[in-house]
Amino acid sequence: MNEECFSKIPNYKKIVSGHSIGAECYVHEDFMKNHFSDANISRCGQCFELFGPSLKPFTCMIAGSYWANLTVISKSSIARSIIVNSDAFNYLVTENQDTSKLASQISIRLVDCPFTVQPKIAVIDETFSEYIFQPFNSNLLTKYMQIGNSIFTFSNYDDYFHIPKTYFSINSSTEIRLISTGKYVLNIFIKNIEKGKIYPSSNTYPRKYSIEKCDYVPNQFVLTQDKYEDNYFTWSFYQINNSLNIPLTKTINNTIEVISSDESNELIIGIKYPTSFKITYHFRSFILNIKTKSNITLDSIKLLNMNVSNKVISFLDKYCQQTVFKKVENYTETMYYKTYLFALNKRCEQYSLFFFIIYLIKNIIHYLQL
Repeated sequence: MNEECFSKIPNYKKIVSGHSIGAECYVHEDFMKNHFSDANISRCGQCFELFGPSLKPFTCMIAGSYWANLTVISKSSIARSIIVNSDAFNYLVTENQDTSKLASQISIRLVDCPFTVQPKIAVIDETFSEYIFQPFNSNLLTKYMQIGNSIFTFSNYDDYFHIPKTYFSINSSTEIRLISTGKYVLNIFIKNIEKGKIYPSSNTYPRKYSIEKCDYVPNQFVLTQDKYEDNYFTWSFYQINNSLNIPLTKTINNTIEVISSDESNELIIGIKYPTSFKITYHFRSFILNIKTKSNITLDSIKLLNMNVSNKVISFLDKYCQQTVFKKVENYTETMYYKTYLFALNKRCEQYSLFFFIIYLIKNIIHYLQL
């Protein structure tokens, strides 16, 4: 981790709501600032709704930032990644998630924080001339602090509010107004100011964001001309052998090379998505277009899951295997063109990450253009 947002607040893991309920999430350091024309505001305390393959929304609070080694993952991928704890991850994905990949594709949107607590500010530090403040539990981001006619913004140096001590008196209360990015106002009265003390607001920011959910949507194109850097948005091809090992098959210019060399004359191809998801919730059919120099016969298609060692783990139930099968075939002197359509059974309620396709062909090296 690169930054813990609230670590300077005394006992922060119990009094900052996102921490106290285990709903922390961490964003890449490049995403930690909300940029406005007159200020850059820390996203600490802002809430996201995450919606993953389990189809169960989860709200988390930005509790800090992280950085990553870009030799391991692409810059595009890392900037769009969010780190959550293991309980949140297991809630967002499914029991069939490949545990060797502790990542999953999700959808994300800004939401109101669900915490029903009073917003507060903490006096986290002081210098000879200033008190240093940090708001928390406020639902919306605080853009300004106002005392009388004076307005203060976040310090670009440390993302806190620095206010001169001359604005505070030992014998009287000082009214501080917290102003959100949407210009909503909270009022906090401070008397006998001290480092380490916490002061509650007498009101709360209103709800701002739409309650409409943002659906998780897997990539519907198995193989396209588009180029993706993000591994968790793309499908992969595999050739499955008799021992049910699943080695990866490379694709070049929308063509895959597979070899049938066993006595069964069967060629088994798998098409795998990085995240296990409820197939029939997102898709009604699966269409396969093939261009090949050899005549082939498609025998069946099955749905299954796999385990960490890239071995078949389980076939889905009978409803998930019952598909309506249609085909259209054309050929020229040198090429065969085949289209297969599989209508998926709506009664299939299981999660899958693998299409399992069986071809009946001769023992040859085979090139399929899809």
